[in-house]
Amino acid sequence: PVQSKTTARELASDDSTDSVAATDRRRRIAASKVLEASLRRQLRLEEASAVDARWLRVNEEGVVSGSLDAAGQAQLEELLACLRGFDDLIVIEARYVELQRTVARKLGIEATSHIATTEERDVLLEALMAEGANMLSSPKVLMHSLQQATLYVGDVLTYVEDWSVHKVEPHGAEVLDPKIMEVRLGTSLAARGLPLPGDKLSLSLEIEHASVAKPLRTSRVQLGSREVEVALPEISAQRVQVELTVAPKATTLLPIPSAADKLLLVFVTADVVPETK
Repeated sequence: PVQSKTTARELASDDSTDSVAATDRRRRIAASKVLEASLRRQLRLEEASAVDARWLRVNEEGVVSGSLDAAGQAQLEELLACLRGFDDLIVIEARYVELQRTVARKLGIEATSHIATTEERDVLLEALMAEGANMLSSPKVLMHSLQQATLYVGDVLTYVEDWSVHKVEPHGAEVLDPKIMEVRLGTSLAARGLPLPGDKLSLSLEIEHASVAKPLRTSRVQLGSREVEVALPEISAQRVQVELTVAPKATTLLPIPSAADKLLLVFVTADVVPETK
């Protein structure tokens, strides 16, 4: 009989190939779901169409299928042609500004609003700074169509949530073991852009903001024969999701409560720039 021997290196290579293939398939499936959701959303936004976008499907190979009427078919073809012909990059720029609620009311900032040009945005930012607002950060990211990018500005709070006691040898000594917890504080903006016919952009934005009350509340507890201290942070979290259709260079202003007397203003500006080879 002929015996075949497989080396450990060959097995590792096979596992690696399978892993790459599985990862690639997961990415294709995720991309197809994003494309499907984006197409459905845009077809539903067309008020003049009687399209039932629920019947639209995109498989993992990127093949689009569905039961659409003539108007829906025309809209779908226009959207796909716009996607295929888009070779640029979408740039998302966020500006995080914190200010007193009284200042926001004075300037008429109470709900989500749209600013047509960067010049108008900069005028508003100057007025905010003159009223004592604090510019926290202004991150920027470049991304391809349908790609999601996350802009995060913040810090991590590390604290002792609990303790446990262990008796160890020699001599049955008591050893205290802290349970360490981490909470991500600050502001996270997840953005995805899609080019639309007519020189427009579709934006999907999800903003999460988390803050902790200061000073940090603590408590002392008895653990065996010892007294230890634990932290009891009071975390306030806000989450906002919006779907927008904007023109390049336009800005969306999203106010988010950050404290009892303060607002966090998130300025999101989207634009299109050529991709440099």
